[in-house]
Amino acid sequence: MSPGEYVQLTIADEGCGIDPAIVQEMFEPFFTTKAEGQGTGLGLSTVYGIVQQNKGCIDVRSTPGEGTCISLYFPRHNAPANTAPAALPAIRRGRGETVLVVDDEAGILRTTSALLTELGYSILATTRPTEAILLANTEPGGIQLLLTDLVMPEMGGRELCGLLRSFYPNLKCLFMSGYADDCVESEDASQLGDCIQKPFSIEKLAAQVYAALHAGS
Repeated sequence: MSPGEYVQLTIADEGCGIDPAIVQEMFEPFFTTKAEGQGTGLGLSTVYGIVQQNKGCIDVRSTPGEGTCISLYFPRHNAPANTAPAALPAIRRGRGETVLVVDDEAGILRTTSALLTELGYSILATTRPTEAILLANTEPGGIQLLLTDLVMPEMGGRELCGLLRSFYPNLKCLFMSGYADDCVESEDASQLGDCIQKPFSIEKLAAQVYAALHAGS
């Protein structure tokens, strides 16, 4: 932690505790203690990414048999509060364009699909990249945009985008990630599409989906 004042949020329980070996791995992507098919191990890694994005840190203290205490630290913001209401940006809406949404986290997939439906887009959604390829190939009207998570067990988002462009050369791609570093792409990677960082608001999603669909037009 950098020196300074922090706001601390602590969550504690008196449960069974966490084994020290698991504590060392718990924020790693795809690390999970659940059985196969019951979880991807991306929940805590997403939490870590959000805290890191806000220049904070996480402290985990746990003793097997005695419980767990997790503290989140965020740098204190000392600037005076702005009491003037912020002007709401105009929300860009769709005109029925078909968007294929791919995210292995079912909750994120449902939420994102619901937001896009509300914005006027036609949605195809799946948690599996291999099923996404099948959906794209069997959609009568084709798809105009692929909105996909960057890191998934079966296949990465950029690889999926490359494969789908063999069927749809003009397909637009927009990637999602819970990690700030993942959205800082190399020049070659950025040619595939832009990146939106989780968590995002409906305004942010609407703006980036609209921009991706109309890029180069």
